[in-house]
Amino acid sequence: MLREAGSEKIGGTSLFSLVRKGDAQQVFDRLGHAGDVRRRFAEEPHWFRFCLSGAEADWLRLAAALRR
Repeated sequence: MLREAGSEKIGGTSLFSLVRKGDAQQVFDRLGHAGDVRRRFAEEPHWFRFCLSGAEADWLRLAAALRR
């Protein structure tokens, strides 16, 4: 899903994923409006981190945020 949206997973754990994307701020904002937990990195403006509970609704929300 991330690759199809032009994103690259560059790290993470079982609790979160760290992603690099050119329009990271826009995706970050959309995820925040959807209620997802996320974090930006001032020193790396193309990175953002997010976590999901694993529920299908969370993945659908992420997919929608990445597509816009």
